[in-house]
Amino acid sequence: CGNSKLSEDLYDVGYHSLVNMDISEVVIKQMNARNNAKRPEMQFMKMDLLDMKFDSESFQVVLDKGTLDAIFTSDDKKIAENVEKMLGEITRVLKVGGRYICVSLAQEHIVNMLLEYFPNLSWFIRVHTVETPSNASPLPVFAFVFTKTRPKPDISIIMPQILEIVTDSSEKITRLDSVEKLHQSIQAVQEYALVKKHLETLHPGDDFQIDLWAADNTTDPRYTVTIVDLKPSKSLAGKFAIFIVPQGREHEWMFSIKEGQKQLANSASFERLVIVALNRGHSYESINKIKEELSGKVMEFAQSGVNSASQVPFLSIGDDVGHRKVVHRGSSTYTGDYVIEDVEIDRDEMFRHLVFLSNKSVVQSEAKLCQVVKQAQSKSSKKKKNAKKTKPLNVDLSYLACQHHQAIVAGFALLEKNQSDDVQLLLIGLGGGSLPMFIYTHFPRIYTTVAELDPDIVDVAKNWFGFQESERMTLIVDDGLEVLKENSKNYDIVVFDIDSKDTCKGLSCPPAVFVDKETLKCVKAMLFPGGLFFLNLVCRDQERNDEVIKSIHQMFPAVCKIDIENEVNEVLICSDSKMTTELSKVTKGGRKLQEQIVAVSPSSNVQLASFLENLKLFS
Repeated sequence: CGNSKLSEDLYDVGYHSLVNMDISEVVIKQMNARNNAKRPEMQFMKMDLLDMKFDSESFQVVLDKGTLDAIFTSDDKKIAENVEKMLGEITRVLKVGGRYICVSLAQEHIVNMLLEYFPNLSWFIRVHTVETPSNASPLPVFAFVFTKTRPKPDISIIMPQILEIVTDSSEKITRLDSVEKLHQSIQAVQEYALVKKHLETLHPGDDFQIDLWAADNTTDPRYTVTIVDLKPSKSLAGKFAIFIVPQGREHEWMFSIKEGQKQLANSASFERLVIVALNRGHSYESINKIKEELSGKVMEFAQSGVNSASQVPFLSIGDDVGHRKVVHRGSSTYTGDYVIEDVEIDRDEMFRHLVFLSNKSVVQSEAKLCQVVKQAQSKSSKKKKNAKKTKPLNVDLSYLACQHHQAIVAGFALLEKNQSDDVQLLLIGLGGGSLPMFIYTHFPRIYTTVAELDPDIVDVAKNWFGFQESERMTLIVDDGLEVLKENSKNYDIVVFDIDSKDTCKGLSCPPAVFVDKETLKCVKAMLFPGGLFFLNLVCRDQERNDEVIKSIHQMFPAVCKIDIENEVNEVLICSDSKMTTELSKVTKGGRKLQEQIVAVSPSSNVQLASFLENLKLFS
């Protein structure tokens, strides 16, 4: 018991049947002297907890405030044996239904011991986090509550495990289905506590990401929080604010890429901006409801000096939380599980997203949806008169969501071939099919062949993104490398628009094998004279990026690049012959392409001029 006031406090609130023990006779004398008069029913006894002199099943509660931590200083064999003796004695003196309450900092070796010992006895386990003063240790304190069960009459009987955790002041209990998950939950609380301690000071230039989970959902986090700090300055609008990203927009550059998040923080002008993404798999009623839900939690992310009682500014884009609806789920042999979701933005625009669940923050393909008004059919003329119009959603083939797709189309202006002549194009990588269908819709002289490895993605493109085969649109379901090696046909344009599943070397697009010497040789061999090779390049490692461009330049004497503002993508345009990048000539070709687009789709979002202005030739 030491000289702690815990037992005195318990006595004073009504728990009088208390027995305190300590191995130190000096401590016992001091505590008796301090309490004999005020608390006559409370006992203090000198005793070794490894060999307690109490009868079996003497107590309903055994309370341990830090004793296990003090004894179990390491996982040394001798110490571990003493701890097992201690737990054995506690097990012996507790009544069935009694509880061993262990207050601990839950170091790794202690948790391992507790979560091995008591589950083997089939005891019920609940873990509480204990609130401590703000100036206390950054390590969280836990109260482990182990409830003794009646011994099994037959060791072959499998008893149900009761494993629970309470992680906040709401006292909401979460039941878990395995010891491993309970251990992971404890570790998550510990890691979160260290992060909160770290966040007491500003860290400009660093960014932190934290998942927030709903108490009733242990499958997916409800919110993902990114914390961005700026250097303190008098010119800033304030110290701390929250920015809520509407559903369906979390993949946009400003909300998902470090550079964009920093720009958002600078625009908001707060020392710390907490960017909150609303994750799929959950429902969100309104911005105000989200504010209510987060208001009790967000102050944990505030730096020192922010008044906890102050009203935190909540920022967003308008007052619409957005709407996301999963319309299809599937699984691909090559990319795993995926979802197709329709997303409503600003209450009047609908978009369709393909998302691979292995990388939930990235939208693999995006298409805009448009409504087609159709007269509902009816048998009676009266019904015909009063029939309501239905508005099914179709894919808008005049829209290109990806900036790099627009840059590729803009690059067609560099093709030497007359735009009135037939053009043969090979595209490696289908995705949702937005790029080939845009080309098909607006450029009737271009004949496109698309190679796609994944038949499941082909089905997605056809069934959900409007992709269709025709005499000007040929589909090959095969490995793009095999198509390059075995195809004897020549092309005016070859486009690589394929992502890599292995990004460990910094190259996200394309896979490394598609920019090796042998593959580039195949591309060069299949191009007509004056033909163009387009590469969508995404590489966050500058050294690796330079290596890729150098190897391409060794194969193609003329290489130029279109940098895309606020994107990690860059489009390389390569040719075996001299390319003109003179702005007047390129702009003229771009105007002709733009005229063809406008003739078919006057309201298309594709504007080519800005991309051609960013054209740079490598020397």
